[in-house]
Order: sequence, then structure tokens, then C-alpha cells
Amino acid sequence: LYLESWQRQRKVTINGVDHVDPGIAQVLAVGREAIRPTIAKLALEVHRKQLQDGGTKDDCADIPERDIVFAFHEISRHVHADTLRAYLEERAGLLVGREPGVYAFVHRSFQEYLAACALLDLDDGEEALLACARTDPLWWREVFLLGIGSYRRHRGSAIRLLKDLLEDAP
Repeated sequence: LYLESWQRQRKVTINGVDHVDPGIAQVLAVGREAIRPTIAKLALEVHRKQLQDGGTKDDCADIPERDIVFAFHEISRHVHADTLRAYLEERAGLLVGREPGVYAFVHRSFQEYLAACALLDLDDGEEALLACARTDPLWWREVFLLGIGSYRRHRGSAIRLLKDLLEDAP
């Protein structure tokens, strides 16, 4: 829902005049289908970096503005950093400002869900999800659970992943 809200244009009234506030897909001039994989890849990268930097499971990762600009630059080469920054600061929801030049996902579970999506988007997504869970079960627990939870129509795949993980358990 956050992702949909972030992408949707909306009508705003400024000094009694109606304006259309564009969604992020319009700001970047890309199809809406390009946004989710881009933000998911960013979530995975910051989740991994947060672990490497000794972050805690209680908070979202800090995301420097340059990382966000770089992530979106890959799908929309013409976007200007100031345009993206203005959008991020004025359309809070998906990412929120923590301090100047530093953002975070609105909630830790959103960061973890998108990290799971990014893993499952990989060609060997199920194996990548398993590998993370095996590497650091406490850190990747929610990512793994949210990943297998996304298999609503493919319960067999979710059950197989659980069995694969449990075979390695003590």
C-alpha cells in the first residue's frame, strides 16, 4: 500500500488553486513496474550493509541520499537529484527523512519485505533467500519469513524452502 501510495499522483490545493502532484513513476518518467524492483534492490543493499555495520534489528537502516539517487539513476538517467530530493521530502510515506541527506524506510518490516522481494527477483531467488537465512538466521529471519509468505499461490515452494532450511538445523 505504501508503494502504491508513493507511486500515485494526487490532487493538492495550494492557495486555493488545484494542482496535480505527480507520482514517482511520472517524476522519473518510467513505467510503474520499474519502481518496485528498484526500491527492493535498494532495501536489500541497505539491509546487508546494516548487518555489516553492526546495526540493530530494532531500527531501519540509514540510507544516504546519494544511494537513493544512484538507485533511481539506473532506471531514469535524466532525473535530477534535486527533483528526487524534493519528491522524497514532500511525499513522505515510502521513505522518510531522518536528517538532511539521510532517509530510511518508513518501517523496518517494509525494509525487510522489500529485501525479500529483491532476493526472490534474482534468477536463483529461492537459493539466495535460503543462503541469507543460513548465514545469519537472526538477522535474516523476517526477510526469510516474508519471502516465503509471498508464495501464496505456490505453497509447495514455501514448504520446500522450509524443509531445506530445517534440514540444516540442529
